[in-house]
Amino acid sequence: MSDALYDFYKIRSRMETIRKQHPSASEPILDFQTDDLTPLIERITQADPSQYKEIARSLTRHEATLLIHAYQRRLTDEAFASITSVLELRPLPRQLSQAWFVLRNHPDLSPLIDGMRAIAQAIKLPKGNADNHLDRIHHFWQSPDIYNALVIDLADTPLPLEQWAHDSWNADIRPDAAFPIYNRIQAAILVNGSREVLLRHPIHEIASWFNSVPNALYDDAAVNYINCLKESEWSDEIITSCVDRHGLPAAMGSFWSRVDKDKRLLIQRKVAAKLIGDFFDDVNDPEDRFDFWRHYVDQLIGITFPHSRSRVMLVFQKAVIVEFRDLGNAIYIYDRSDQGWVDRVVKGGGDNSSCKDIDRAITKVSHFRNWRQNMDYYMGQLT
Repeated sequence: MSDALYDFYKIRSRMETIRKQHPSASEPILDFQTDDLTPLIERITQADPSQYKEIARSLTRHEATLLIHAYQRRLTDEAFASITSVLELRPLPRQLSQAWFVLRNHPDLSPLIDGMRAIAQAIKLPKGNADNHLDRIHHFWQSPDIYNALVIDLADTPLPLEQWAHDSWNADIRPDAAFPIYNRIQAAILVNGSREVLLRHPIHEIASWFNSVPNALYDDAAVNYINCLKESEWSDEIITSCVDRHGLPAAMGSFWSRVDKDKRLLIQRKVAAKLIGDFFDDVNDPEDRFDFWRHYVDQLIGITFPHSRSRVMLVFQKAVIVEFRDLGNAIYIYDRSDQGWVDRVVKGGGDNSSCKDIDRAITKVSHFRNWRQNMDYYMGQLT
């Protein structure tokens, strides 16, 4: 090997060693021992607040950066507050990328998110900073809602999530599908994304994101999903999940009240009609009871029937109605306050007589010639 070539490899090796020991501010420090944190954490948490300034001044840049990993430990709120107070006094740009390195694998690490919001406020990037990646994560960490800020950043590009993650990020901190944060960003898009952002992705892909949405965010994601998309774009599985969680839209409540009125009515009619149809499927129905009850789907709050489909409970605002599979049985109308009892006997193993308590019922209506007019009268009074 020539002297010149030898010198070249020697210089490149030295440069690589320097780069690992002193990475640029947008690169996290990857080679370290977390065991080195324990003495630092103990020193800070056992100190008096009056000593924080002295401790911060004594921290090397390496220590002040790696101390970010303390937020991964199981510590008390008071301990996290102490660590944040010290790091606010020793703010470094590399802490931004180091924290992002942690967040990729721990996307809901509240102590880290809360602590970095305070630390990022104390970090002053150099004027004319040429590192766009550092500027961006500095902005994200300062945001009141970091995931909403990420969705806004995505919305400002014409890219779908996968391409945005690949093209818009430094390779060392890229939030791609290899990291849990990717699913968390998907959830944030479902919660905060516009119709335009959602439809950058295939409809079936959007629906699949619900599989990884945290339970605490599921309702917010579902409301935005329903409001942003058209009926033809909805996943039946997602709509069914919303009904399972919150009942039919006619029941209202905090979830359905956030759904657009027209879309709420579409879901009510679609789902309620299907549920009634499931009961009357293959039933001998010369009186066309399915057609009659279909006229009241807008008011239907709930429906329950056993696996045998021998009877069905229809829940309305003021009344609970029991209809039977066999036409020879009268319709029994109970007050809504009796819903718990009716639900138990309808789903129970007893015969149909267990659901026929004329002393408890408001009335019963037999399927004679004028039964439709009679039921319309009672429905007008009780729904």
